[in-house]
Amino acid sequence: MRLALYSIIFLGSVILGLDLMQEVKQMPEPEEPTPHKATNSSPSDQNPAASPSEMPDGHPDFKEALGIYTKAIEEAPDKADGYADRANAYIANHQPALAIVDFDQAIKLDPKNTDYLLQRGYLLFNLNQKEKALADFDKAIGIDSALTKAYVYRAMANFLSQSYQPALDDCLKILEQDPSFTDLHLTIAKCYDGLKQKDKALEHLELYINSSKDAQGIKEAQELKQSLQAPSP
Repeated sequence: MRLALYSIIFLGSVILGLDLMQEVKQMPEPEEPTPHKATNSSPSDQNPAASPSEMPDGHPDFKEALGIYTKAIEEAPDKADGYADRANAYIANHQPALAIVDFDQAIKLDPKNTDYLLQRGYLLFNLNQKEKALADFDKAIGIDSALTKAYVYRAMANFLSQSYQPALDDCLKILEQDPSFTDLHLTIAKCYDGLKQKDKALEHLELYINSSKDAQGIKEAQELKQSLQAPSP
């Protein structure tokens, strides 16, 4: 299985072949996720670390799109996807608080939709509401324990908060679900470094350097390796 990450929210790039840190560095100014209907596709069918994206094709104007989605909600107020589509329109227009309100309603109508939970959690994290964000990621994992992108979101949130142990646990889980995701070794090494486990950090840096094709990542890994191997002052 080849894992593509939501370019979290938050995050358009794919995480496959990239270090998780390259992805999370984009979080302060996330891209917009593509509006989607209420489906729970498998991780391989979707772009997991993605987040807000453009307006739907044919509706580049925010006011026009918003009017269309609001009308759809008025005509079918019991349909969760109408609220989710409008939430994505708000995200595309950089209005995350309004997007969260609509995701709240979408989740109320469709509480087992993991996509809604992950998108809302991503938004909450970007608004510095870490505990609420983690609760949404936890709920998504509770619904589907094999949902790789949920572990990615949660690992990302914990890593950025310097909660290295839970971030490490999720990174190892991701690697267990997708052994081909070898570039994750750099993030794992950084977690071990944060936990002051130098030997483990060096082990995963070596794995990364020997398997990655990302020149920038390799350079970063080599610099961290040299730093860890340098004599203590």
